[in-house]
Amino acid sequence: MAQRPQGMETSESVAVAVPVVETITGSEDVDAVADVEEEGGEEREIARDAIVYVPGIDHGTPPKEIAARVRSALDINAATGSARFEYEAGASLKYGSQDPTEQFESTRYTVTRRDGGPDAPDVPVVDIYRLDYQDNLTRKWNRRNVFVQTLLLALTIVMYALIAIPVAVKTLWALLPFTRRKEAVRLRDVLQLSIVMLLFAVFVVYLVLLVVAVVEAVQAVGDSSPQLTDAQGWVILATALGFASPRSLKEAFVSTAVNYLTLAQYLAFGARRRGVWGQLNSLIEGVQEYGEYERIHLVGFSFGSVIAIDALYPPGEDPPPRYDAVHELVTIGCPVDLIRAYRPRYFSAERMERSGVPAHWTNIYIPSDVLGSNFRNDSALDVAEFSVMGAPAGGEPGTGGRPENRVHLLAAGTGSSGVHGAISWIFLAGLNAHVQYWGDRPSDADAFREVVTALYDGQPALA
Repeated sequence: MAQRPQGMETSESVAVAVPVVETITGSEDVDAVADVEEEGGEEREIARDAIVYVPGIDHGTPPKEIAARVRSALDINAATGSARFEYEAGASLKYGSQDPTEQFESTRYTVTRRDGGPDAPDVPVVDIYRLDYQDNLTRKWNRRNVFVQTLLLALTIVMYALIAIPVAVKTLWALLPFTRRKEAVRLRDVLQLSIVMLLFAVFVVYLVLLVVAVVEAVQAVGDSSPQLTDAQGWVILATALGFASPRSLKEAFVSTAVNYLTLAQYLAFGARRRGVWGQLNSLIEGVQEYGEYERIHLVGFSFGSVIAIDALYPPGEDPPPRYDAVHELVTIGCPVDLIRAYRPRYFSAERMERSGVPAHWTNIYIPSDVLGSNFRNDSALDVAEFSVMGAPAGGEPGTGGRPENRVHLLAAGTGSSGVHGAISWIFLAGLNAHVQYWGDRPSDADAFREVVTALYDGQPALA
């Protein structure tokens, strides 16, 4: 593929990266439509699509596992038992800059369908790409020195408190026995408040960590004071908190704290928003240039769904023309309710859209998921009431900034393990329905069954 002209580097001073796409090892031509010969000699055309998956803030499901889950969902939902679906890793797509140190990368996974015996051809159905935006979101923070981090975190905590405290007081006041507004408070509101308070506590503890690091740095450059070692700093912190924990847990805590801190700054101040949008824009254009796809679908989970919504319905500016290729938006466990509670004007009439883009929007949620929104002001299992455009919902569900809701039944497992999974569970204060969109194994009945139904119901890929 021909190299695109020199683009802007993805440094911190640049708002949006100009896409520069480079395919590496294993690339081949991608055709939009392939013919499959059915029994009886008839041929069926299967359009080749692309899925761009935007994960949650904690990196989430690896690309290979996403492909395995899509393969399993296609296999389960196929109308005929003779259809066999497989997946394989393909070429890597490098995009975002011509400087190798500034490039982003996404490995393509292809799901194919075979009808008939082992000699039948494998026909590509969908190529899957993942947007790994976490490093882009946190890079500016991680490059700052500890003194600047401490100051900015303290300011963020103050701003966070100014936003959260009025909502917290309003919610708690409504719960008092003598108030007449008690019936207006849902259990979801109380649990969302608990999540916000837990995150506030995490930021405060992280601030203590940074203060310890500042003290250590100051004493290290002093002539008369002995140096406070890293081990001593941890002892001070552990003493203050009343416990000591393994180093791996401490490192995981700091990493997770930075993730959620930069997430809060993204929502409250727009920090790194344009950098993340620029990365998604570059990937969408790279996917378009790499293959002649019939349709491109944007699928987001948790905070990744907010990024997808922000990109398709940006505030105060038109979406780039490249988004005309996005046919379907699918949001899973989208935390719109939590954002609306603490940032009421985040979704407002200032948002813009391209006419008919996306052609359809499906929102998948678990009713017991405190973070997953049904885009309503109640808990009814009904059509979405409001639009992210800040206007009354109108038109058919799935268009005009208002999704079509699909309820997902809980999977058997929690879908997370290890230190990061444990910390995420703690952050949710036991509300682990948010991670139950995924089963323990790719063959489990997880949310990708609803995704595949939304994308391919009535299409030749499932015929």
